[in-house]
Amino acid sequence: MIGMGRLRSGFLAFAALTALAVPAAAVGDHGSGGGGGGGVPPPPAGAPAVTFTPTSLTFAAQAIGTTSAPQSITIANTGNASLFINSAATRGANPLDFTQVSDGCSGLTLAPGTSCSVSITFSPTASGTRSATFILTDNAANSPQTVPITGTGTGQNPPLAIDSRFFTCANGVCDIGAGHNVFVNNFFSTSFLASGGTEPYTWSGQVPAGLTLRSSGLLLGAPSVKGTSTFTVTVTDANGATATGTFSLTVTDPPPPTPPGCQTGGTLKESLSGPAFNGRTPSGQATADETKFSGCGGFSLLS
Repeated sequence: MIGMGRLRSGFLAFAALTALAVPAAAVGDHGSGGGGGGGVPPPPAGAPAVTFTPTSLTFAAQAIGTTSAPQSITIANTGNASLFINSAATRGANPLDFTQVSDGCSGLTLAPGTSCSVSITFSPTASGTRSATFILTDNAANSPQTVPITGTGTGQNPPLAIDSRFFTCANGVCDIGAGHNVFVNNFFSTSFLASGGTEPYTWSGQVPAGLTLRSSGLLLGAPSVKGTSTFTVTVTDANGATATGTFSLTVTDPPPPTPPGCQTGGTLKESLSGPAFNGRTPSGQATADETKFSGCGGFSLLS
């Protein structure tokens, strides 16, 4: 379990081992003399259960570039213990065509017999059948649970283009690392996306040293050269149409180690609590070693 601790100078994340209280089985008295009666085991602990309404979501035909009215998925806790919902997300083949416009479930704890809902709209980016999957992650035994989503896009596909909405672009160049610290010889990843044309798409290009561009559009690796690199990538659709974009990535040195003598944290103890998970309730105490973190900036090398 990941917990959060607080220093006077800010927040500090730490990994803590959670102690879980497990009810012990009753032990019978097996003494001699014929009076020994086996103990009665305790009843099984309660457990949450998830029920979806509907169990699949289908959108009517929708013109490319337009947005449907929202449809809702209701999540009900039909078990007999609290259901903690960690996340509700839409993934799958065409996730950008389906948008969660209202999420009333993520981070929520549902008591038995209660429910919440998520609303989704359909905005097809291409013609034909479009699909995705609604994924709910929670503390029920069969987590994650899924709901298939489908819709049909109508009309003529727009020309093939690279989708740069998640990058910062200026003067025809899109920075794929904007807002992130990209350090030399440290892992980095991002994905290129396209729209229009005819799927599937295939990606290619000469990328900065240390990185690899997969045909799926996934860029990953550990950049090995400092400075700003500018490069181009090309996407090709099923009919051979192409689109090319220009991108940049700035790679820097990692921050220096913490100078000797800087103030560091001590040891923090936190009591553990939370909803039941698979019939077990978090309890006990976690200890976080904060001595590797500094109030002077930078970081300390962990052994």
